[in-house]
Amino acid sequence: ALVAAVAPAEAARALARVGAARPLARPVVRSRMSSLGGGGGGRDQRDLRVPQGNYVSKSPAQLQYEAQLRQQQISGMSAKQMRTQMRRTRVSTGGSSDAVLSSGWFSKAKGGLVGLTVAAAISGAGWQVQKLFRGRQRDLIDACAATMVYHGENSAELEATVRSFKGQLGPGPYTARLFARYIAQLACDRAVSGTSVRALREAQRAFGVPSSAVPAAFEAAAEEHLADRPSVLGKLVFLAERAVENPASVSALRSRLPYGAEYVDSLQRMMLEKTFKEAVLKSAPDLATATVPVADARSLGISKADAEALLDKFRREEAEIKRKAEAEADEAGAAERARRELLAKVQAEMPAEPAPPPPPPPP
Repeated sequence: ALVAAVAPAEAARALARVGAARPLARPVVRSRMSSLGGGGGGRDQRDLRVPQGNYVSKSPAQLQYEAQLRQQQISGMSAKQMRTQMRRTRVSTGGSSDAVLSSGWFSKAKGGLVGLTVAAAISGAGWQVQKLFRGRQRDLIDACAATMVYHGENSAELEATVRSFKGQLGPGPYTARLFARYIAQLACDRAVSGTSVRALREAQRAFGVPSSAVPAAFEAAAEEHLADRPSVLGKLVFLAERAVENPASVSALRSRLPYGAEYVDSLQRMMLEKTFKEAVLKSAPDLATATVPVADARSLGISKADAEALLDKFRREEAEIKRKAEAEADEAGAAERARRELLAKVQAEMPAEPAPPPPPPPP
């Protein structure tokens, strides 16, 4: 009876002591990891009160103590040390580059960025290839024009040159460009003459350019190659008016010259007479015995009657030049004779100078 009376009292006191101590005890948190036994029947390490990593819960008193400790550590740091500590303890990457690179948006966008970069590279490479190709074609056209001018009116060489360069240029509408470039090169490198006109006609035939397309070729040559060279444009006008069947079809070329219409007519007439005279003197050095060079006259667009009239004009001009030269020579001879006569007369009128005294005898 006594034991039965004492036991309830002792039990009540024991329960009171356990209830007072429970708030100070660390709560048990079960880990997701199974331990020891490796299966459902094994015991967890949390049951053995073994702290394991960040999953162990902390009491409010412990959290407050750690916060005070961190505050004490930070209070003694410089601004640079505080920033370093904050970076070390930062959990979220925030706006860092690592976060951007690892984000899902960048993973989705980087495929498009790579494609855009590759497309830009391909586009730039394609533009560079096109630039190199255009430069190569331009160089071939220039070389073809220079070679054609070199061969002159040799039809066999001209045809071989056209075949060779068209094969190198490849398929495409290059004939008009080749012929226009040849015309400009001929006007630059060769003096106007019957030979250059015949060479131009042979080149037209070698290129296979129809007569209806020749005026357009001269316009292209003047626009693309000789726009800023009025002296060469004058030669181009001269060649054009003699290379086409109808000179009126290239009359617009005269308006490209920076002179008035009358002055252009005078220049073209002087060029024609000079060219024909050179052709006459090439056949015979003396105009008195020279004859009309028929081939050059035909190439220059001069009829037989006009050629004879020009030849007579040249002879008269040469005779007049000789007469003036003889008259000038006679005047110069007369002046020289008069000067000598005057000098002799003056010397005769001057008194004779006395002879110098003889030297004294030696001592």
